[in-house]
Amino acid sequence: MICLPVPPSTNALYRNVSGSGRVKTAAYHDWLAAADTALYQQAKALRDMKKVEGKFRVSIMLPDTCRMDIDNALKAILDFLVSRAITPDDSKCHRIEIEKPDGIKDFCQVQIFPYAGQAA
Repeated sequence: MICLPVPPSTNALYRNVSGSGRVKTAAYHDWLAAADTALYQQAKALRDMKKVEGKFRVSIMLPDTCRMDIDNALKAILDFLVSRAITPDDSKCHRIEIEKPDGIKDFCQVQIFPYAGQAA
């Protein structure tokens, strides 16, 4: 399990800039820096995690005080995991569990598992 700061909402990750197209917002850059710091502080947890090579599933627990819609936290978290080589491309993500349980405060808890799909 890794802990990350709560990301900005998907709606606040990018903005359109005339002549440049879509660019990351300051809030997104700030979150990426904070997430990198959190990841660095959890280096041992990362070393102990088994690398997921193929299909995977992810479980995300957001703080119970988080006001955004839970689906708006997914993009930043999944893209971060891919960009830091924690998971393969997020097209390999076959299942997502996300919740706001009581008792989680100030950060997101993220767990990654190999996906073992079940036949219908």
